[in-house]
Amino acid sequence: MRPLTPRGVMSLSKGIRHYRKCMCQQTRHINAQKSVNDGALEATLSKLKMSPSHVKNKSLNDWKVIVTVKNLLMRLSNEKMLPLKNDWYLMLQKFPKLTGVTQIKFKGSDSLESAASLGNPALKSAQQSEITKTKAAVPAAVAPAEDVDKSRLPNVFHGLTQRLASSPSATTVPAWVTDSKTKLMKERTVMRTKHIITSISSAVTIQSRVKRLEDLIDHLREYPDAQIVAAESGAISLLLQLQRRMKDDVSQAILRESLALVGYSPPLPKKGIRILCIDGGGIRGLVVIEILKELERLSGQKVHKLFDYICGVSTGAIILSLMGPPTGKSLSEISDLYKEMSIQLFKQNSLRGMSNLVMTHGYYDSTFFEKLLKDYAGEFMLTQTNRDPNCPKLASISAVVNKKQLVPHIFRNYSLPHSKKSKYVGGNNYRIWEAVRASGAAPTVFAEFPLGEFLHQDGGIMVNNPTAVAIHEASLLWPDSEIQCVVSCGTGRLTPIKTLSDEVSGLASSSWRQKFYRILDSATDTEAVHTALEDTLPKSVYFRFNPFLSELLAMDEIRPEKIKQLLEETGMYLQRNEDKMRSASKALLEEKTMVQNILNFLKVQTKTLGIQK
Repeated sequence: MRPLTPRGVMSLSKGIRHYRKCMCQQTRHINAQKSVNDGALEATLSKLKMSPSHVKNKSLNDWKVIVTVKNLLMRLSNEKMLPLKNDWYLMLQKFPKLTGVTQIKFKGSDSLESAASLGNPALKSAQQSEITKTKAAVPAAVAPAEDVDKSRLPNVFHGLTQRLASSPSATTVPAWVTDSKTKLMKERTVMRTKHIITSISSAVTIQSRVKRLEDLIDHLREYPDAQIVAAESGAISLLLQLQRRMKDDVSQAILRESLALVGYSPPLPKKGIRILCIDGGGIRGLVVIEILKELERLSGQKVHKLFDYICGVSTGAIILSLMGPPTGKSLSEISDLYKEMSIQLFKQNSLRGMSNLVMTHGYYDSTFFEKLLKDYAGEFMLTQTNRDPNCPKLASISAVVNKKQLVPHIFRNYSLPHSKKSKYVGGNNYRIWEAVRASGAAPTVFAEFPLGEFLHQDGGIMVNNPTAVAIHEASLLWPDSEIQCVVSCGTGRLTPIKTLSDEVSGLASSSWRQKFYRILDSATDTEAVHTALEDTLPKSVYFRFNPFLSELLAMDEIRPEKIKQLLEETGMYLQRNEDKMRSASKALLEEKTMVQNILNFLKVQTKTLGIQK
């Protein structure tokens, strides 16, 4: 190294003095900034109400979190940014041990819970009552971690609790919350649906494929909207291909149910659509059973093989649930069972009936009614009836009474094609007995039946003759097919002379009870629908059977002599209308043409190969 010259020594000395001066200035600046930071820190502690003992235990990371929380709280306070923004939730979830937040729970349109739900259980009584009031005003949204020390949290969130409770917008869920949740659920449903369909196609063994088909059925029941995704993802084509390859009975049964849930209807076995409709009427349902017996005798086939679509209301719902699978009882068995059920249900003293009427709005024991339905109709799901190869499409109708307007509700054992939409609300994710119970909840006779979000009563108060509803539904299931035959079965009506005398006597004396039943008779009238359809459909297609009776029995009539009289009058009616019965039987048995067979074959091939029209 070269030795320093005197001039170099002087220059080095000046540099050292300049460095010392700069260091002194920097030190004074740092000390001043430190005092400012200390003041801000003391202000933060005072606002957060932290004690000295808490200060000593804080790590550097904890302080960063506290300062961040303070800044967010101040910003929310100054800018009145309520409800809380997305960054607030994300920040809380990043530090679960400090904040106690592990996840955010959303409850539809419910508002967010105050952060005071994370508070210390040992708060003073005044503070606890205040937080209780806040929680009543602002429902739950955040869940505390189980391993968090909650003793350090109440003071941090106490100010926020007060602002949330006092804010008029605190009970409003942010739009991004509901929108993002809905979008996420849709994405998950789509991914899950496609995954199940892919797993079905890639299954190797019969057992694994059956298990995955069951998964598809459960998934479609839980998420009905997934039907659209399944249909657009080629589920119908895949299921039809499997139906050709898998010949065992178990696989065939599950495939039929899967296809029904996806919205596929197989080709019709006859020339066109054959529809059976059954009115409501209580014990007068025995009239319908006698009509169907005569129809079976003349055609030589069981009812469930004669029709492609069967729809019932109240009494009709009970009959079709016993007639179709899985019970599959004969009409004679149903007749005996119907009488037995009526005696068990309607044999009750008036004192207990009046007590039930006051307490549950139903004169008879609704709980016992449900028990009988579970025993006789079964607790199978509606869609499981499709596992029987001869099962037609079934529908029971109730009336939803807890909406602004009364609307019919259809309990289906099928799904409509995803491209078709019915005018009537309904679904298939119900048990058989639930559909019958809802459809048969006659006002003042049985209590209303709550099911899901709806409150159901007897479907007869809106559509006691369900023929028009059945034609609408059938046309959606088979849009390219014509109606071959419609058989509408009534439960009896009064003779014209009896009806006229009843009207004349009513003019002289009209009590409250008479007015009520007149309004009910008007609402449950079945002949108006019959008149409209009689003028619309050809006589060779539409057949209505509704015997004239000398006395219109109440739905809870169980006296043997009255029931015997009812059956005798029905028998005489069938004898007088035997030609009409034979015409209906002939219309039901009409076979399809060769051209129809070819067209049906091509339709199935198109669906199987997944060819779009």
